[in-house]
Amino acid sequence: MAQVRVLINLSRTGALLASMLALMLVPTTVQAQASRQPTPPRPAPVAAAVPPAAAASAPEFNAVTTALQKSGVKRCAGKIQKVTEFLTSKARTGTAVYPLGANPDDSLISLSSEIIAGNTLFYAGATFAPHGNDCSAVYEAVTHWQNSCDEVAASQYPNFKQVGVLQQQIKVYSNSPYTRVMMVSAGTGCVVIKKELVL
Repeated sequence: MAQVRVLINLSRTGALLASMLALMLVPTTVQAQASRQPTPPRPAPVAAAVPPAAAASAPEFNAVTTALQKSGVKRCAGKIQKVTEFLTSKARTGTAVYPLGANPDDSLISLSSEIIAGNTLFYAGATFAPHGNDCSAVYEAVTHWQNSCDEVAASQYPNFKQVGVLQQQIKVYSNSPYTRVMMVSAGTGCVVIKKELVL
């Protein structure tokens, strides 16, 4: 069962107490499927079709989205749910939420997560920006592989093509205008940073 621990700066009172979160840690645990080999995060679809019946019912949010919604985040709740579910499905996760502004629904929202899926450990950071009646998001997931970068690119990202290097050592791969995978050799292994814009 998900546990939510919220640390609030008690020196503030009234409306500021509800809107200023100093740090919110949201550990969640979900049983991983033993039969599946863990893989790094795959691209999240930019838009998903929602059946009419599902659209009419109230959404069920995970612990991170629920905690942020209770703090006053509304416009980005759906996008936060989509990204965090994509990143943390079937994994054990601990998430830190950075402080929100005086008006949480107008604030930039930033999350940092430690995610353990089977034997794979990775870090994920996500940022959400409300605008108009919508919200944009970007996430980065960082994983270390024991294999070489060429092996990781061939086995884990077969649909990505190398599009260049950032400067000299970090190769950049892409399969869409919104997704990049950056790889840098680390000893005999490879550090992979996947970054995706979710519009």
